[in-house]
Amino acid sequence: GGSCTGPAAADRSHVLQNFDMARCPRFDYAEWKMVAESGIRDVHYYVWSGSDFMENGIPPGRTFEQWTDGARGMHFFDTADARPPRDEDGDGAADNLTPEIDVISVPWSSKGFIFLNARRLRLDLPPGVPLALRPPGEPYLDSNGDLRHDSGEPWVNLSYPVSADNGFRVDAGATSGGGGVVRDDRGTATTPIPVNFHGILYTSGQFEATGSATYYGSVIAGERISQDLVDGTLPVPRFIWDESVKTGWPLPDLALPRVVYTRWSTGP
Repeated sequence: GGSCTGPAAADRSHVLQNFDMARCPRFDYAEWKMVAESGIRDVHYYVWSGSDFMENGIPPGRTFEQWTDGARGMHFFDTADARPPRDEDGDGAADNLTPEIDVISVPWSSKGFIFLNARRLRLDLPPGVPLALRPPGEPYLDSNGDLRHDSGEPWVNLSYPVSADNGFRVDAGATSGGGGVVRDDRGTATTPIPVNFHGILYTSGQFEATGSATYYGSVIAGERISQDLVDGTLPVPRFIWDESVKTGWPLPDLALPRVVYTRWSTGP
């Protein structure tokens, strides 16, 4: 076969492998467990009982679905033995995660930050509750590499959609800020659409998504994310990036702490 590489562009925009992709942050078990056990408002720590989860290890126990449905804030679900995830047999999967969790065909929705340590989380959900989404800012050429838009750096002038189901449209004339046109750091809010989760959902194991759910923010799995479709006819969930995860975290609506004290000392 022949080469699939086209002619080289002057700005090397064809060299996708040289693009500095956004890297997934490290979700440190010990660090987030310490935050979860701090006892501050809207932060919750759950211990595995052998059949369900108990908040702070105190009965009664409830399921993952029951603790998180309709809730906000931070929810940390510990491993089966309350120790960091570990892979003792070298198969690439942690051996001390809690059993698989299935939330299927129920109207589940949640907001905030979920840190789960289960072998697999399967969410097969109908549409969630109405929420207005804000698209990311207009793309620009970061000429000096300072990760922000500076005067004189070219940018693409977008016409933002009213509905999240519609696409973006490029207005006539990409501009560097001349005239009365100003670059938008964030798009205008869309009309509300059904959303099942808003925030960051992290699991140390696998994440399997099916159904008609919408996830707004970021979903991260320590092992893998899959959509187990039998014949390709099942509905596929939507994952929509919320730029606030990078630029305005945490949002007040998610009821997450901005500061957590890890040590307090007084001087002489």
